[in-house]
Amino acid sequence: MNFTIQFLPLLCVCFVLIRGINGSYKTYSYFDDYLNSLGEEQQSKITREAQDIEGSGAEPDSQQVMQSFNLPLRTDPGLKFDHLKLLTMGASPAKKRNYEFIYENLRTKDVFLGSQYGATEMFGDFTGFDYNLPSYMGECQVPTLACDVQCFDENGKSVVGQRGEVVIANPVPSLPVFIWGDKDKKRLHDTYLSKYQGVWCQNDECWVNPETKGIIVIGRSDDMMKQFGELISAADIYFAIDHVVELSDYICVSQIFEEDERIILFVKLKEGYALTDALKIKIASAIKKELEKSSVPRIILQVEDIPYNLNNKKMESIVRKIVATNTIPQVSNIKNPESLRFFLGHPELQQDAKIICA
Repeated sequence: MNFTIQFLPLLCVCFVLIRGINGSYKTYSYFDDYLNSLGEEQQSKITREAQDIEGSGAEPDSQQVMQSFNLPLRTDPGLKFDHLKLLTMGASPAKKRNYEFIYENLRTKDVFLGSQYGATEMFGDFTGFDYNLPSYMGECQVPTLACDVQCFDENGKSVVGQRGEVVIANPVPSLPVFIWGDKDKKRLHDTYLSKYQGVWCQNDECWVNPETKGIIVIGRSDDMMKQFGELISAADIYFAIDHVVELSDYICVSQIFEEDERIILFVKLKEGYALTDALKIKIASAIKKELEKSSVPRIILQVEDIPYNLNNKKMESIVRKIVATNTIPQVSNIKNPESLRFFLGHPELQQDAKIICA
């Protein structure tokens, strides 16, 4: 079963590289575009074969796009997934809303839906599945075989029930030995092995559920910000504003302004909405309610697009550099490079800002 048939019925909004019959490749922004490029006979064949799949995979970010634009999970309302037994999610942390969206659209609970977590650097997965155990929304179920994945606090102690860092405490059976072009291995050491001596740190924040033992991957630990002396994670702000219906996407970074650190929130709005003072207050109120008043960004700005890397992860570090320098750095692993220009030339970033009343 090829890639096209396996993923076609479940992801209608993503960028896909399709291999043609003649061996050539072409990129389609929507699976519907690909379907429409085929003849009626080929479309019918793909639809028939798609309904026979037993397992498939999906990206939470793709589902978020579909939810934002009210797009159906099924490219064809007539598609039935009677044979579907397994659906996995990966490439970015899966949230409760991703599970709800899939189950609502599949109209069945008789599918094992699980979140899988791994890393390109490690050439593999850190977590997997046990079909004899329940799968809980937003949690990675179990470690993969022989993978000693743990949650470490700032003192290098393994913790359960409190936030920490994802670490691989022992080789599985080995660890990467160098990064391409990193001849003295300094970059490898500084990035992954310096925080906890001799232990691989993935630089992702996590939490282990003390009841289920499932692992919840919150997001990058290097997206931490400080405002009014309080440490705040960008992932927490994303969670707090996820339900704000006017927002299509968002990215949050910190800025050093007059020797103080402050939080800047960039938002992409759905069509037909404008970033009014009322909407800013609504966003601030959502953050204050979920977190606290000190977590409300000092500045909220509208942009036309949000930058993502090739693994569909927000590029906070790049936006942070643009905010600090008002120049675009050289970036190689970005999916939508044209988005970076939207973060240039905001006069608000050079001015003091009033606290948004929430």
